[in-house]
Amino acid sequence: MARYAIGDVHGCFETLRAMCENALRFSETDTVIFLGDYVDRGPESREVLDYLNTLKTNGYNVATLRGNHDDLLVQGRFSAERARFHMMAGGAETLQSFGVNDHRSVPIEYCDMIDSMPFVHEEKDFVCVHASLNKNVPAPYQDFQTLLWERLTDDDVDNSGRRVIAGHTPQTIDEIRERIDSGRKIILDAGCIYPFKSGMGHLCAMDLDTLKIVVVKNIDIE
Repeated sequence: MARYAIGDVHGCFETLRAMCENALRFSETDTVIFLGDYVDRGPESREVLDYLNTLKTNGYNVATLRGNHDDLLVQGRFSAERARFHMMAGGAETLQSFGVNDHRSVPIEYCDMIDSMPFVHEEKDFVCVHASLNKNVPAPYQDFQTLLWERLTDDDVDNSGRRVIAGHTPQTIDEIRERIDSGRKIILDAGCIYPFKSGMGHLCAMDLDTLKIVVVKNIDIE
């Protein structure tokens, strides 16, 4: 039974499918932890959410953490200010994938799906979050600002000594490997949505038991 964590997808559905079905080929007995940011900037956010839902429906053991971009999609439904902010952060592509012009027209079941996503996933040896973990506050798992938005000003392990795995902050493949080897917080956001930036433009997964990474080049954006 393998365990994998997968970094930020950002609407790159074909790349996600290539990772899951061609590169990892995980089974129902494996554990797969998605680190959030399924929507925005890429062309097929709705398809990404549908695919994750299908994995769960088909009996795969997947955990889908909430990312800050996913959270913004829901917040935009209730706040014009957050909707405007979301549009500046890549939300226009997400609305286009739903074929709508405003956040309130996104089918409510997708907002419910995101609202049901946890902020933290715990394994015996790792704690997975979208962005960061601040163990110096009384309730780290309720510090939603840090869990969703903070970047490198955080802790590498939680209060029990488990190593932190996150996405959120784009890294080159070399930077990802260096972090894994150094014992610091592992960041698996390989800048999938940035294929024109040097060293980025990949979806990255990591085997939690071997610390080996699997990299798939973005095939959604040419």
